[in-house]
Amino acid sequence: MGDRFTLYSLYAAIFIFVALLISLFIHLGTRSDEDAKENPIGSVLFAKITGIFVFIVVLLVVCIPEGLPMTIEVALAFSVNRMYKDKILVRNLAAPEYMGSVEEICCGKTGTITKNDMKVSQFNCEGRQVKNTRKDTLLHCELSSNTVELIKESILYNCEARIEMDSTSYVPVGNGTEVALLKFLQDAEVPVHLLIQRKLGRIRATSPFSSEKKRSAVALECPDRPQRVAVYVKGAPEVIIELCHSIAGARGSGMFGKDEKDNMNYTVASMGSNPLRVIAFAFTEMDLEDWLALEGRGGSPERALEDALSNGSLALTFIGAFGLRDPLRPKVSSAIKYARDSGKLWVRMVSGDHIETAKAVALKSGILRAEEAGRLYSVMSAEDFRASVGGIVEDDGNGMRTVQNIDAFKEIIANLKVLARATAADKLTLVTGLKSLGKCVSVTGDGINDVVSLERADVGLAMGSGCSAAKESSDIILTDDDFEATLRAVMWGRNIFHNVSRFLQFQLTVNISVIFTIFFGICAFAESPLSPVQLLWINLIMDTFAALALSTEPPLPSVIKGSPFRQRASILSATVWRQILGISLWNSLVMGILIFFGAMMFNLDYESYSTNTTVMKPDDYNSTGTLSSDDKLYDQSQAKLLHYTYIFNTFVFLQIFNQINCRKIGRKDFNVFEKMFHNYFFLAVIIGVVATQVALT
Repeated sequence: MGDRFTLYSLYAAIFIFVALLISLFIHLGTRSDEDAKENPIGSVLFAKITGIFVFIVVLLVVCIPEGLPMTIEVALAFSVNRMYKDKILVRNLAAPEYMGSVEEICCGKTGTITKNDMKVSQFNCEGRQVKNTRKDTLLHCELSSNTVELIKESILYNCEARIEMDSTSYVPVGNGTEVALLKFLQDAEVPVHLLIQRKLGRIRATSPFSSEKKRSAVALECPDRPQRVAVYVKGAPEVIIELCHSIAGARGSGMFGKDEKDNMNYTVASMGSNPLRVIAFAFTEMDLEDWLALEGRGGSPERALEDALSNGSLALTFIGAFGLRDPLRPKVSSAIKYARDSGKLWVRMVSGDHIETAKAVALKSGILRAEEAGRLYSVMSAEDFRASVGGIVEDDGNGMRTVQNIDAFKEIIANLKVLARATAADKLTLVTGLKSLGKCVSVTGDGINDVVSLERADVGLAMGSGCSAAKESSDIILTDDDFEATLRAVMWGRNIFHNVSRFLQFQLTVNISVIFTIFFGICAFAESPLSPVQLLWINLIMDTFAALALSTEPPLPSVIKGSPFRQRASILSATVWRQILGISLWNSLVMGILIFFGAMMFNLDYESYSTNTTVMKPDDYNSTGTLSSDDKLYDQSQAKLLHYTYIFNTFVFLQIFNQINCRKIGRKDFNVFEKMFHNYFFLAVIIGVVATQVALT
């Protein structure tokens, strides 16, 4: 764009140069004999053409938008600094600009839509549905002592969270789900800081949680039962239920057949629709010799444990299902509504939770509306999504990656709002498919598995609480894990686009106005009414000062309204062009009237091409219409200088008012004074320019 404007500026300079030469030769051809004798044509041509070349060079300096790169850099730097204050840390300087073009936001649930401040709300054990309504619910819920002990051991031993000591108490630190479960035990006055240490030195094998397996497990020697090894498993209910052969009851283990499993799955779905994050627990116990034999067959303890879980050879006993409530962030519903209705953003939730939990949270937050919930593909499990669209493949046509069944993907994506039980690969497939359709995609992530999706997205947003690898792969870090911060980032991105548009509108308006002003002056005076020094001052106003004033406009809430900017869209919209042409026409009209009729309007009588005759002030005339005194004659050059001063001041103040007008570039934005005092840079520039202009004249 800068090169194109430079070319247009060169054309304008050539036009003015030709006009000045024509005017010069016309003037030379109409000179009097006396003037021709006093001023030889050679010396006149040399002086005039030298002056014209200097003037054209200055005009090129004025017209070429050398302030455009500075405007973009200032806008980016200002936005990045202010975004940091909004708890948005920018790692890639191009990211804010891309956020202005984002059409799709693929966000997680926990920590982004919700607070990640979970608490056990209810649990189902021994066929009882128990609501956690008091601090010591676990000790007064009529469960058998054996089941209570199994619950405590399952939470404490199959846990990566740790207990730290603050000034007054012991505080669980780690994964939000595990922290909530440990707090549940602490509320029942269980000394978790002591009991959790009993597993130290006793762990035989671990199987960490992953989004693919959706479970974690630990095998350890029982602290209270010598020569016995217990295996504790927790994870997604549908996964744990299928691994279990029996269920813990008040009188020992009982049958856990198809009917019992169906009933438990129904209970889990009911808990998930509340909405609760549901975690299931199971265990089994064996002699140490049996475990050693299992280890021998697996090659390593970890491999043996993983193989036993995968092939179902462990006779697991189902302990119970715990529902954790994670409240929505305070302003997330209004932010999502604003993003959908005003910002024209498509928000999709990609969650690892149960489909009923994800659906309920989406309904509550506004990602999914009631009338959309019944539509085909609006809520999908990742398993169904994978089966429908396939994996990621290379598109031989353009070398881009796309999904295997793009037609099915297009049909699904038209309604998809929630993708549940999703893995990192599912999120990557979704992002890849959206990008292959030409969408500008933003993705939130916090785990090591999200790294590829964050890198693949146009803008990767890492959570402040996420792992280092996710942050390193991201473009922006949301330090408070808040979805509202995502919306603020979009606002800043669109505002950068607006600020550059404001500057270009002002720059082009001034350029067009100055070209017509000079041309009118050539027609009226055979020379430019604006001197090179005055043009340099105008250039300082419209480049350096305008870049500082207009590129630092902070975003108003209304900036989010409207559709996202296309990545290849022209920064000068039809509305901006209408304003440029309209204001330029008005400026040119005012300057044309002042140039052609200014002398008559202000009673300034002088000859444009003469410098030796005199002019009379209106006050010098008596009632008879003759001069009252020879002392009241003065040189015509003074009247001409006064006329040129009017022209210069009028032009500068027109551009000052134009700069205020350029604060608004929207089709229906009319209040140019809206929140004008919240941009101190703009006020300082306006006041400084006005004060300097007054001092100069």
